[in-house]
Amino acid sequence: MKLCKNCGEPLAESKRSHAVFCDITCKKQAEHKRRITSEEKREANRVRAKLWREQNKERAKAAVENWHKENPERASFHKAKYRYTRMDATPSWLTEGQLLDMANLHVLCRKLEDLTPAKYHVDHIIPLQGKNVCGLNVPWNLQVLEAGINMGKGNRLTKRKRDDNLRLRNRQSSG
Repeated sequence: MKLCKNCGEPLAESKRSHAVFCDITCKKQAEHKRRITSEEKREANRVRAKLWREQNKERAKAAVENWHKENPERASFHKAKYRYTRMDATPSWLTEGQLLDMANLHVLCRKLEDLTPAKYHVDHIIPLQGKNVCGLNVPWNLQVLEAGINMGKGNRLTKRKRDDNLRLRNRQSSG
C-alpha cells in the first residue's frame, strides 16, 4: 500500500499507480515545504550559485545567452527595468500588475516586429531626463512607437504633449 508523501495517509486504491499525494491540498503543501523560505537558505543558494558561475563561466554565459534568445521580450523588459532602476525613475510603489503592464508593452513591441518589417521601441511620453521636465518609468508614461519616430523625438516632449501640459498647468493655477 502506497502512502501520501505529505501526510502519510494511505492512498486510495482508485488512485493511479504513479500518484504520490492523496489530494491537491497535500500536493500544494508539499510544494510549499520545498520552497526556500528562510533567508539563510536563500543566501546559501546565492553563494553556491555565484561560486558555480565563477567556476563555469563559459557554461553560465551560454545559459544566459540561450535564455535571452528564447525570451527576447522578457530580456528586453529586464534590461529596461535595470536601466530605469539605476536612474531612480521606477517608483518602488508600483504594483505587480503595473509592472506586468510595462512588461506586456515589451511583448507587444516584439509581436509588432514579427508582424511588420519595422522596428519598435517602448517610449517614455514624458522623458526620464528631459531639459525642463523628468518623467517616471510607469505604465501610463509609456507608449509603443516605431523606432524611427522615437529616435526623431529624442529626449524631449512632443509639441502636443508640451501644449497639453501647459494647458493643465494653467487650469490648475487659475482654479
